[in-house]
Amino acid sequence: MPAKKYEVTLETHEREYLHQLISRGKVAARKLTHARTLLACEESDEERGASDTEVARAVHVSRPTVERVRKAFDRLLQAPPRALPLERSLTG
Repeated sequence: MPAKKYEVTLETHEREYLHQLISRGKVAARKLTHARTLLACEESDEERGASDTEVARAVHVSRPTVERVRKAFDRLLQAPPRALPLERSLTG
């Protein structure tokens, strides 16, 4: 099995947040699917090394969706923090 290009490693608070999103169930379906996918990817990376195809089957999404979620998560981790927007003031 080839090495995965994007590994998913979640911190404890990230994992708890994703579990809360899933258990609440009051968010968009896409967000729920991505949360389940990230949790399944992390579990597969750490424990048994499941392929993206197996993760996709478990979460009921396509393999490219699993790859896109992994890639988006990796991009978020590597992105520099955004600067806070400047306060706008009205004059005149």
